[in-house]
Amino acid sequence: VLSRVADGIVTDKNVCGSAVPVGRMLKNMRMIIVSFGLKPEDFGSGPIQHADNLQQAVDTCLAQAGTNARLSVITHGGYAYPVPA
Repeated sequence: VLSRVADGIVTDKNVCGSAVPVGRMLKNMRMIIVSFGLKPEDFGSGPIQHADNLQQAVDTCLAQAGTNARLSVITHGGYAYPVPA
């Protein structure tokens, strides 16, 4: 993130405050966002996936990680998200 700011690719430094913790999370877990305001193409080929509803997100997780996977559902994730220590 810092190199993108230095290179002028990222100009909104407030975005960086969220990007760094989310990047750390994605090193340790998969993330699927359920949102009616966003479309799958908004995510491009990045590490965050999109789902139309919660059941689709759960089904995708279980298909990828197996039926014994541990899942977390975080409501209002844009305001609060876990950050690994």
